[in-house]
Amino acid sequence: MENVRNSVAAQSAALSQAADEILAEAKVEPRRFVPLSSAEAVLRYWSDFIPSWAGAISIDLLPVVLVLVLMIVNDAMRKESQSATEADTMTAAEMLRAMSLYRQMTREPGPEAADIAVAEAATAPPPEPAKDGPDATVTPIELGRGKRTDTPGRS
Repeated sequence: MENVRNSVAAQSAALSQAADEILAEAKVEPRRFVPLSSAEAVLRYWSDFIPSWAGAISIDLLPVVLVLVLMIVNDAMRKESQSATEADTMTAAEMLRAMSLYRQMTREPGPEAADIAVAEAATAPPPEPAKDGPDATVTPIELGRGKRTDTPGRS
């Protein structure tokens, strides 16, 4: 019990000393509120206005920037998808025909060039008779044997 009484007495002495120090300090005078005119307020607080104004404008323009970025990305995606549409709809026969034509143009006969030439010769229409005149050396390319654009059942 004696220990408890001694610790309470020590605590009360410390609190009493701290209260005496606070009361000994000089009294703080409250500041008096003085209203400013509009001109004085502008001159005093002009530097606080610029960052606030810039922040507000940037927040207002953020949706415009986001829309512009989305427009650019969407345009790039559409250009990319349009360039691949021909390759997406190409049949295997058209691919083989294109490879054969490419090899003929670059004079690179591949191992299956003979097989492709035989298959094309079997399905090709008979050659047209030779013409007289300046077009006699021109060999026409068949354009009508491409992919079918009409779909059965649709009108």
